[in-house]
Amino acid sequence: MKIIEKIAPAWFDYEGAGFLCKPLTAADRVAIFGIAQDEDLGHFYSEIVRRAVADWRGFTNEAGEPVEFSPRALDDLFADGTRAPLLMSLGAFILERANVGKDTEVGFTSGPQPT
Repeated sequence: MKIIEKIAPAWFDYEGAGFLCKPLTAADRVAIFGIAQDEDLGHFYSEIVRRAVADWRGFTNEAGEPVEFSPRALDDLFADGTRAPLLMSLGAFILERANVGKDTEVGFTSGPQPT
């Protein structure tokens, strides 16, 4: 992956919708590393997604009207746990773009491991 691709926001597409993900900052990585120590996988991925997702497209309410992106709407999307696979896939996409994992200098030594 070229460096410009790693520092530019990128879309994660999912079933006709998408999330615009900005790169993780150094401060984000440090905070995520601290959360990884808690070994709460849901909290870990939620925090990654909260820090990286800047916008979305294609999400509608029950009436079919577009839902405007906000941090609260993002939390609401994942609140009941039924979309855990999406949360984990989105989080893994963000981590992969940030090159955070077992083989990086900011890699995780304990806690949840991105796949």
